[in-house]
Amino acid sequence: MLRCAPAGDGAVRHDRLHPGRFRYGTITSTYLGEPRRTRVPVAKWLALALASVAVTVATLALAVPFAIALIRSRDGDVTLGGHFWGVVATGFVVMAAYSVIGVGIGALVRHRVVAVVGVLVWMTAFEFTVVPTFPAVGRWLPPGTTVSLFDLGPSMGLDGKLLAAPMAALVPVVYTAAAVALALRVTPRRDVL
Repeated sequence: MLRCAPAGDGAVRHDRLHPGRFRYGTITSTYLGEPRRTRVPVAKWLALALASVAVTVATLALAVPFAIALIRSRDGDVTLGGHFWGVVATGFVVMAAYSVIGVGIGALVRHRVVAVVGVLVWMTAFEFTVVPTFPAVGRWLPPGTTVSLFDLGPSMGLDGKLLAAPMAALVPVVYTAAAVALALRVTPRRDVL
């Protein structure tokens, strides 16, 4: 349900906000208003993490009724038990984490088109090819951990080949920390002219 594009969604949303500001020089007025440059990406992380909540709610509001209708049309039983609510909570966390990663990517890559195309090519051509083809490598990539967290391995024929849920939860945390650390290192040193 939410597994298709959380990383790219956050990256694409941020790539439309940040790299063009360096290219066209509009970041200068932002840094004049807030000379401590590291606060700018931190504010964007918070804003996009909050925006990811709205995106996740909208996604659930559209996907859940359709899923319930589909299950019932095939004479299935709809259960909204603990597993369902765990997947919903995971969706909120994954979307927020990948939005923060997107801010980090946007802070690292100066050109918007390069960043957006790079993220989309990485997601579609690389990640979703590697995860099913080479599960030993793919299980460490964002879609592999997301599939594991959402417990979708059996539906993709990857049952038993993905990381256990606790380890799969740790991998996006490491990716997020790396993106944050790199962005906080690069942003204060980047020339604005």
